Amino acid sequence: MQSFTGKAGTKFLVLLFSLLSALTLCSADVSSSGLQASHEPELQERKLFPELIAFKEKLSRADKTVFTNEQDYLDFTTQGNKIFASHGYAGCIGMVMASRKGAMIGHYNMDEGSLDTGKRRLKDIYKAHKKDLAGGQVWVYAHVKYENGFPYQQPDLVNKFVNMVKKITGKDPQIQTYIDPVEAWYDQNGEPLADNPDLNNMIGGAFLVENPGGGRANSLLEFLDIEMIKKSGEPINMV
Repeated sequence: MQSFTGKAGTKFLVLLFSLLSALTLCSADVSSSGLQASHEPELQERKLFPELIAFKEKLSRADKTVFTNEQDYLDFTTQGNKIFASHGYAGCIGMVMASRKGAMIGHYNMDEGSLDTGKRRLKDIYKAHKKDLAGGQVWVYAHVKYENGFPYQQPDLVNKFVNMVKKITGKDPQIQTYIDPVEAWYDQNGEPLADNPDLNNMIGGAFLVENPGGGRANSLLEFLDIEMIKKSGEPINMV
């Protein structure tokens, strides 16, 4: 678990968490192995670490959730705790800008049309809430290959999206990467790299923003990173 505090005071935290089986997945650039995880509504008990339980509880009561090819804004100035989530990342790309007063999130398939549409819509959201987003930090959530150096799966489109976000917000985004969990446990022919990888509990990318409300407190971001995505598929006999 890693903690990050930016110069704007926004604290960032990388945690392990699970995507529920009903979450919408990105339709572009998913693994071609053809493997299917069983769609059980609950994870096995052995996987329910305290951090996972806490995140699932937060996710279940998110005030807003941004799915594929969507974007939205959540106001943090009213009283009461707020949770703003985005999940179902399986080859797509996302962005978040979070301040003490609000946050905006965009989540897109990796194709020119989706990114161009996202550019127009994110620009409108930023323009409408620019004052409240002032001082916020900006992150891009990008898919990488599970190989040496973790190169971007689609570098040209990632660079296009990063530049787009920079142009809209006026800030260089920080990058958080994620992987397809199947790539960590199966080769290109679909053969397992270890006995009994845990397909039922493998998890894809996701993140959320939490703020206590009132417009004065720092926002907390929780991302699923490469290490924790891989950990979700650890073979049953390794646990």
